[in-house]
Amino acid sequence: MSTLKARSDERYADTSLPRIRILVAVQAVWMVLLVGLLEWFGSFSFESFYVFSYVGLAVNAQLFAPVEPAARWWRTVKWFVRLGFLGLCYFVAVRVTDVTQV
Repeated sequence: MSTLKARSDERYADTSLPRIRILVAVQAVWMVLLVGLLEWFGSFSFESFYVFSYVGLAVNAQLFAPVEPAARWWRTVKWFVRLGFLGLCYFVAVRVTDVTQV
């Protein structure tokens, strides 16, 4: 009986799995609410949806960061944030070229 208890204690000792699930759930809820809010204000565009989704991801990633940053899922989240930043830079560059071509 003690070996079963030890195994179950080890399985629940890792708190990174619930953190990634919470992060994904909160991000998904944010993105669904964002579609509704942008539609309600009449300003939905892929660009604005992307920018607000990225800001939400960056904030959520900092809120749900693991205690030990060596977690595998955390490295993946950091890469998503980095790649998202490149997309954000693209949209800023497009907007700057639109404004300067007056």
